[in-house]
Amino acid sequence: MKFVKPNIFTFGGIPIIHNYILEKKLIGLITQHLGKRSGNVLYQFSDMILVKIYTCFIGGQCAEYINYINKGLVNMKDYKVSSANTILRLQKQLSYKNELVESTSAKQYKFNANEKLNQLLVSIVLFLDLLKPHESYTLDFDHQLMVCQKVEASHSYKMKKGFFPGFATINSLPVFCENRDGNCNVKTNQFRFFLKRNDKTI
Repeated sequence: MKFVKPNIFTFGGIPIIHNYILEKKLIGLITQHLGKRSGNVLYQFSDMILVKIYTCFIGGQCAEYINYINKGLVNMKDYKVSSANTILRLQKQLSYKNELVESTSAKQYKFNANEKLNQLLVSIVLFLDLLKPHESYTLDFDHQLMVCQKVEASHSYKMKKGFFPGFATINSLPVFCENRDGNCNVKTNQFRFFLKRNDKTI
């Protein structure tokens, strides 16, 4: 694992972030949008979201980092230590099937936009009063090549294998994300984001 400054404690800021999430009651908001798992299950979808967020904050690049992060956060209040396998299982339960999208040149590409998680992004920024309903904002929509060697990844115009997800932000706040094939042109069906929302989400 690489760190920008090796003298900084890896988990130093995560308890502060976690306490903020508890204070703002974001766990309840996450459960409201993703649903509560039935029965006497130990882990909820909110537990998965938290550990994924904290793994990103320490530079984690795959699910196995979860096993590492738990060693430093085991005593954190209202934080359930879970294995990477458990998180992957919960993640799969929330997954959406790929959608085939045809370009103007009749080529087909795989798109994947998780509506539940995207709506959660919008709800969080509104809930925290970071954006206000019915206000006028500038929305930015851009793509970023995510280089990887996954079996499903495809070669991009940068001659590297990976995926080419698109992100929509308002005031640098994420409000939408969709994954797409690495060889997909950025212009392909770009207006689908706006057409699906019809200006009613925010």
